[in-house]
Amino acid sequence: MLTTSLTRRSLTRHALGWLVPPRCALCDRRGQDSPLSGWGLDLCADCEAACPPAPDSLAPPPGCDAVWAAHIYASPVDTLVRELKFDGVLAPARVLGMLMAAHRAPAGELPDCIVPVPLGRQRFAERGFNQAQEIARHAARHLRLPVQARLLHRTRDTEAQSGLGAAERQGNLAGAFAIGRGRPPPRVALVDDVLTTGSTVAAAARVLKEAGAQWVEAWVAARTLPRTNLDDGEPQ
Repeated sequence: MLTTSLTRRSLTRHALGWLVPPRCALCDRRGQDSPLSGWGLDLCADCEAACPPAPDSLAPPPGCDAVWAAHIYASPVDTLVRELKFDGVLAPARVLGMLMAAHRAPAGELPDCIVPVPLGRQRFAERGFNQAQEIARHAARHLRLPVQARLLHRTRDTEAQSGLGAAERQGNLAGAFAIGRGRPPPRVALVDDVLTTGSTVAAAARVLKEAGAQWVEAWVAARTLPRTNLDDGEPQ
C-alpha cells in the first residue's frame, strides 16, 4: 500500500512538472528536470553552473561534528539568499533546499532529523517566516527526513551579528538558544542559510548536545568568504 501511494505521488508530481515546467529563479528561463523532485529544479543549467561550489575541506564550527556547505556566498547564490531573507520571496528557499539536499545526499549516513536554526520573536514577526526553516523543509522533503522545527528555540532576540567582533558575537549568542519541545535524537542536522564564523550554529549545537544529541552536523546553503560582513544567519 505504501509503495502504491508513493508511486501515485511520484506520477502526480511528474504530471505537474509537465503542466507547469520549472522556471529559473534567477533568469526566468526554463529550469531543469531533477531526480530529487518531480517538479524539477527552479534553476537553469547555466545559472546552476555559475553558483560557486564550497570547498569540501571546511573545518566544522565548535560543537559541530561536520559541516556541509553547498556553495560559496557569492554571485549568484547571494542573490537567492537576499531575495529570500530581505525581499520575502520564498521561491529561492526551494532552490537552496534542493541544492543543499543534492550536496549532502551522496556523503554517507544521513542524520535522524533536521533542525532549523530558529529566529527570535521580533525578527520572525517582522519577516513572517524563518528562512532557515523554509530551506530545511525543502531539503528534508527530498531526503525524506523529518523536520523538528520546535526542538530548538531562541530564548531572546539578539543583536545582528554583522559588525561585531568574534568575542562580541559569542557574547551576543550566550544563552540565546534552548531546547523547546522534545528531546533531540542521536544524530541531528542543524540548518541555516549562511555561515561565516560559525558562532550561531556553534551556540545552537552546544545546546543540542547538552540535551543529548551525540552528533550534530551543520548544513548551510552558503559559506561566506573571509572579510565579509554577513554572519551565519545574520542579520536575521
